[in-house]
Amino acid sequence: LVGHSHRSLVIATALSGSALLVWAEAVVAELRFSTGQIPVGVVTALIGGPIFIVLFRRSDMA
Repeated sequence: LVGHSHRSLVIATALSGSALLVWAEAVVAELRFSTGQIPVGVVTALIGGPIFIVLFRRSDMA
């Protein structure tokens, strides 16, 4: 997505990962249930899992 440069990969990963966690925390804060809150890890797994599968299927390793 951003090329083969390690510098750009690290920067893109740090920015996208932190943005995903901030977004997931905001979603969890909005979804307050009477039984409690959903862990942030559940929200990130629901988003990151399908993205990982799509990226893996597009790669040459699949």
